[in-house]
Order: sequence, then C-alpha cells, then structure tokens
Amino acid sequence: MKVANVENAYRKAKESGWPLSALAKQPWGLRDFRLVDPDGYYVRVSSNHTN
Repeated sequence: MKVANVENAYRKAKESGWPLSALAKQPWGLRDFRLVDPDGYYVRVSSNHTN
C-alpha cells in the first residue's frame, strides 16, 4: 500500500499497538514497514516517493 507520508503512517500504526516491523529504507530506495494481520499475513506500507 502506498501512502503520501510513510513516517506519519508508521507513527499512527505504532501508536495503535498494531503488530508491525521497523520502518526501514529498502535497497530499491523506498522507506517502508509491514503490518501483520491476525493470520500472519502482512501488508507492506511504503511512500510514493523517496525522501
């Protein structure tokens, strides 16, 4: 899932207590994190642009 501001999305997800990975910069240049659902599947949340 792409968002305009991945840092803001990460902060909100962390505040909610939802299981998630650390915010990281990937080799392809985008910063992202993963949300984990109750069944163990994940959704990668990333920015639309590289900062």
